[in-house]
Amino acid sequence: MNRRTDFEVSAATLHGASHQAPQVVQVATGRHIANRTVGRSHLHFLTRRTVGLVPTTRVAMPSGMLTASTAGATTLDVAEDVDEAGGLDNAATVIAELAWENAGYLADVLASAPAHSDAAIRRVGWILDEIACEEGLEALEPLATGTAAHPSLLSPHDSRTSNINPRWILNVNRKVEPDL
Repeated sequence: MNRRTDFEVSAATLHGASHQAPQVVQVATGRHIANRTVGRSHLHFLTRRTVGLVPTTRVAMPSGMLTASTAGATTLDVAEDVDEAGGLDNAATVIAELAWENAGYLADVLASAPAHSDAAIRRVGWILDEIACEEGLEALEPLATGTAAHPSLLSPHDSRTSNINPRWILNVNRKVEPDL
């Protein structure tokens, strides 16, 4: 069980992205809950202070209906915490696949943005622009300016560079190699 590569892969899989089967089901909650195993299912609980603001959808499963974050919310969750997403390369793969597989995707990202940080919005904008080659991102640009006075880091753990993307106000401090 590798929880790093399973983050949000659960919801991403429901929306047609991620060619990897999740080994862990992630559940976002507003309070701390201990991880547990129920039968063959491993549940990993993530505490999110904005969980009540995240748009959700109902998905039919063999055992009933499941509430999951929308494709846009899943995208921003992945960009918010690239470590839990298995790293920046895996996050870029999932984000591009979500964009390609979901109609109305950008509107969904825009609706989900208030529950996420400037850094997550900027990473998504840059990945959609540079990796997924999506068009029509003008509506996302004003959200990328946010309130932060300084550029966000593309890779949160790599050092700052002088390579600033002015459109997304993002310090592109690492090469991204998605599995597409």
